[in-house]
Amino acid sequence: MLHTARMKKGSLDPSLQKFLLSLGGILLKIVLIISVASMIGIHMASFIAILAAAGFAVGMALSGTLQNFAGGVMILIFRPFKIGDVIDAQGFVGCVKEIQIFCTILKTPDNKTIFIPNGPLSNGSLTNISEAVKKEFDKQGISIPYPQQDVHMHNA
Repeated sequence: MLHTARMKKGSLDPSLQKFLLSLGGILLKIVLIISVASMIGIHMASFIAILAAAGFAVGMALSGTLQNFAGGVMILIFRPFKIGDVIDAQGFVGCVKEIQIFCTILKTPDNKTIFIPNGPLSNGSLTNISEAVKKEFDKQGISIPYPQQDVHMHNA
């Protein structure tokens, strides 16, 4: 209940709050059952082995999500693009609106919002069109001020 009050004060999504509380409750019940069973003399080695196998299976099922997480970290560390850049990646061209830990959000010229998973984005080919245009103008000695915050794309 203290955790519930803290979560309500925070900015967590209500569905995420329920999920985290449920997951925490299940984990605490499992620990309680293992502790009580070992106190009354039941050997828990085989039960713990089953839990380990289930944890391994869940880890394998989440491998794609973990790849997206690692890709997000790589993008945030190496910064091949930043918010406001126009990129061509995974068959989509658009302005980067947000770089999240699991996906990157693009806004296309026709005003569509595209969510690209960070795993394939960090491992695939990517063209930072904003950087290419800037470098070309730098070669020719032309300077163009680039807006840092709000980049608007209009229909071509």
